[in-house]
Amino acid sequence: MAQTAGEHQSLATGLPTLLGGKRLRVYHIEDSADDRLLFTTACKTAKVPMDWEFAHSPPQGIAYLKELIPINRTKSKLKPLRPDLVVVDIHMPLLSGLEALGFMRATPELKTMPVIVLTGNLNTKLAAQAYQAGANSFMIKPCSFLEMVEAMKVFYEHWSRVLLPAR
Repeated sequence: MAQTAGEHQSLATGLPTLLGGKRLRVYHIEDSADDRLLFTTACKTAKVPMDWEFAHSPPQGIAYLKELIPINRTKSKLKPLRPDLVVVDIHMPLLSGLEALGFMRATPELKTMPVIVLTGNLNTKLAAQAYQAGANSFMIKPCSFLEMVEAMKVFYEHWSRVLLPAR
């Protein structure tokens, strides 16, 4: 495979790695199985090195995030991998993504972790609420697979260049 300047081969996935090869670990709180598959397939198609891990609901996502806090871990549990960023959907059963965001911003060990709200809701008031709650970005879910592939390229371009808080 021909490589362009700035690309090299990722040993982990065999995909070209853009922008110097930083793999992003993304923790996504998303209740739709179709959307979860869409995101991972779009990343593979876009050839961006992002590893996605999913929670199927805000309570499941919050439980995982609590495990990142040393005082909450039991000695028998392995330390979970800390994501580079968290992506949350807004409208889900039981709790909303904004409640998961609120938990993160209220938890000292998690409050600097970047959080991106990714939703199909075009409501500007909802975007304002998300930013007021501490979201770093508010994105609208693309309508087609090709748009999602392009969105994942842009998403990776931006977030792989951001200086993320120390782990």
